[in-house]
Amino acid sequence: MKHKILIIVNEFQNLINFRLPLIRFLQKKGIGIEIICYSKKNIKKNKHNDLSNIPIHCLKGDSKGTNLLKELYYFIVLFFLVKKLNPSLIMSFTIKPNIYSSIISKIQNRKNIISITGLGSTYIDNSIYNKINLHLFKFFKNPNINYVFQNQDDAEVFRNNNIINEFNNFIIPGSGVDLEIYRKDITFIEKNDLLSFNFLFIGRLIKHKGIDELYKAALKLLSVSKLNIKFTIIGKFDFNDRYSINYELYKNISKNSNFELINFTDQISKYILKSNCVLLTSMREGMPMSLLEASAIGRPVIASNVPGCKEIVIDNFNGFKYRSGDSFDLFKKMEKLVKLPKEKILQFCDNAHSHASDKFSSKIINDKYYKIIKNLL
Repeated sequence: MKHKILIIVNEFQNLINFRLPLIRFLQKKGIGIEIICYSKKNIKKNKHNDLSNIPIHCLKGDSKGTNLLKELYYFIVLFFLVKKLNPSLIMSFTIKPNIYSSIISKIQNRKNIISITGLGSTYIDNSIYNKINLHLFKFFKNPNINYVFQNQDDAEVFRNNNIINEFNNFIIPGSGVDLEIYRKDITFIEKNDLLSFNFLFIGRLIKHKGIDELYKAALKLLSVSKLNIKFTIIGKFDFNDRYSINYELYKNISKNSNFELINFTDQISKYILKSNCVLLTSMREGMPMSLLEASAIGRPVIASNVPGCKEIVIDNFNGFKYRSGDSFDLFKKMEKLVKLPKEKILQFCDNAHSHASDKFSSKIINDKYYKIIKNLL
């Protein structure tokens, strides 16, 4: 009988952004795939492309909902749907599906791969939600679950909370960057006249992404540099997200002529190609795709020295790391980069692409996942 993997994820867009290469890879291996998600957003748009032959079960509910009665109802619906579909293996991504699938795997005795793609804002804030989440993971741990982490620091959190043991967890560095899509192209840098410089930031406009320190560092750089420096920020401001940046900060950035704000794009590579450097100022990450995609295309990167970022950025090789929360240190690293001769920047470009190809390509990541899957099926 053909093996079937059931993928459970909050948002369908998450699959489009991060899981398509893995899904294609597993299908080529003859494994059946079905998907459960909460949000209908982008399903119609994409269903006739890569996922046209895959059953997609879209549940009612809020992927970020916290109403206990509603969540109990949604969990029961999910529980019986999984039982009906009867997969050989569950793979879950993002926090709510990870917790729900761990409960289901224990009760239904199902094999499960839980991917921790970052601990998120609740962990950074050490909120009550984080404590509850870790307790749930601990209470429902069982021999059927294997855990995949994107960096060693996140695995250490689970180890310290007695959730994982030495045999049931793996480090797979990220979701993998597709080198066929994000091909090396340094034409823009080669043709750069050294009189202008474009920084690019990709990420949600929440406080834990370090937007405030980015803006402070940018203002400092603009005040001392004679170059024509521009900053492009791709990320949506969400009034309903409790972690969103201060609205005054958002308005100040919007009004600044040196900044361009873009809510959303499905053509990230187009903006990377027009940049000289990609920034990420997060307080913590899993293994950020923005830095991996930028590196694959061949762009220097500057990022905070935190889990998830520090594995991608190698100081004075493909960019610079700075002390997280220190806007002055960020300013100094940006200033250092814009002052580099073109030959050095081009070397950074080559190094960035090589690093992404050698460590973070989709092929490498998919092979690592498949080894785990093969042992479970």
